[in-house]
Amino acid sequence: SLAKTALPDATVSRLARVHDVDKRVAMRWMSGDFPVPDDVAKWVKDQARLVTEARLQAELDQAVKRWRDAGLDDETIAAGLASHYRHVSGRLID
Repeated sequence: SLAKTALPDATVSRLARVHDVDKRVAMRWMSGDFPVPDDVAKWVKDQARLVTEARLQAELDQAVKRWRDAGLDDETIAAGLASHYRHVSGRLID
């Protein structure tokens, strides 16, 4: 559940990308078939804590509410967030 807190969308794919492992390895970590390496477990725990402390989801929810209240359509909001993802990560959303 900490991995879902840290990476709530495409958890397995993002976990694999961050730790430079095959997606199947990350899937096995998530299922419990493979032990999670200590450095990965620490990263997940730290990120989950930081996401919670930063109130990331709550902040995003508040921003989306403000944008909707201003009349922006959900697709316009989603397009802006996708563009910002590319700006932040240098990658397209997969």
